[in-house]
Amino acid sequence: GRGLGLALVRQAAHRNGGTVELDAGPDGGARFTVRLPLGERTAGIRPESGAGPGSGPGSGSGKTSEGVTA
Repeated sequence: GRGLGLALVRQAAHRNGGTVELDAGPDGGARFTVRLPLGERTAGIRPESGAGPGSGPGSGSGKTSEGVTA
C-alpha cells in the first residue's frame, strides 16, 4: 500500500465527530481505537444477539462505537 489507510481513517473519524487513538498493544505492536458518536437514528438501537464489531452503525454500547484491535 501507499500508507494512506490510517490517514483516511483519521480524516473520516474527525469529519464525523470521532477520534482515533494509538496505544501499545498488550502483546506488542500497536492498538488503534476509533470512536464515533452514535447518530440520532441509531442511539436507541441495540445490536442483534451475536453481532460483533463491524456489524453496522450503532454496534457499540453507550455513546460511542468502538473499533477493532489490530
